[in-house]
Amino acid sequence: MNLLLIIDSLNIGGKEKQLFELVIGLPKNYNIYVITFNKNNYYKGINVHVKNIVVYEKNRKSVSYILYLIKYINKHKIDIVHTWDVVSAIFSGLASIFTKIPHINGSIRGSAAVPLLSKRYLLNHISYLVSNIVVANSKAGLKSIKKSNNQKYRYIYNGIKINNSPSGFSQQKINQYGLKDKFIVGMVANFRNGKDYDTFIKAAVALVHKYEDIVFIAIGDGESFERIVNSVEFHLRKRIIFLGKIEQPIDFIHSFDIGVMMSSKNSLHGEGISNSIMEYMSMGRAVIATESGGNNELVKDRYNGIIVPEKDCRELILAILRLRNNPKLLKEYGKNSYKKISREFSNEQMVANYNDLYLECVK
Repeated sequence: MNLLLIIDSLNIGGKEKQLFELVIGLPKNYNIYVITFNKNNYYKGINVHVKNIVVYEKNRKSVSYILYLIKYINKHKIDIVHTWDVVSAIFSGLASIFTKIPHINGSIRGSAAVPLLSKRYLLNHISYLVSNIVVANSKAGLKSIKKSNNQKYRYIYNGIKINNSPSGFSQQKINQYGLKDKFIVGMVANFRNGKDYDTFIKAAVALVHKYEDIVFIAIGDGESFERIVNSVEFHLRKRIIFLGKIEQPIDFIHSFDIGVMMSSKNSLHGEGISNSIMEYMSMGRAVIATESGGNNELVKDRYNGIIVPEKDCRELILAILRLRNNPKLLKEYGKNSYKKISREFSNEQMVANYNDLYLECVK
């Protein structure tokens, strides 16, 4: 089967990582082609697994791109086009109509409540019209566009490499930051709209004043990073640690006792399937998260973590203390996290689901 994957870039990101894991996991009888629009390539290993990667540097919002794509599809005898962003979905969808091959639109990566008749809303729905199948990465994503799981609209969960073994590097970092014998609460997220670091840090300040053993770690950067860092008194920053952006946060996550995801839903942001929560779970960590978007598809309240209301500092504090004060419960939730992620969200499961979808398309 000749499969064409079209994505805006191969930089670090959730959908980019998902595409990479899909490429290396699909059966060897696939001939995989990739078109992207940015020279930067974080996933260098992808080259071994694909027949051809093209960096298209001209204007992709044009008739000339559609003509280029039609020629490319015919030249390589492409059987399926699978796009991963809205702009690609629209223009590639038109090319797929002309070449009469199936087009899978994988642009639904979150669950934001997009305003009716906004430009973004209209572009999204045009992309759905020119698609044979639309795939979200969560049930919440389908719900956000008022669609249920059916023949055209589907969801396939992201996958993750399952790994709950601590590393030597992780132990070095624990020693470097003086984290030995501390109860560590961590959050991995960008400092941007929809990620509620304000509530996380407010809870952190309250708890480090009262409990000597608790340390908070924030991993990520973004537009609100400096404002939030500056809101914390300097003498507290040894116990409320801001690490900034880290390409491989997994070693720090190994040190967490609890993984937190405080997020909120608005017109610009809504969680799909959070990669951070998946990483917490893959390492057997209990999770505290808000019921935003797809979070509760990963976190089952009182099974592998605790769901708290959005922007509710008091409930976040109570959830942290409940787990800190009950080591048996903390361990149980961690074990259940690992069970759930292994069963429902492994890379192998994701690849199998996409393989089934591709085979269905070419019947």
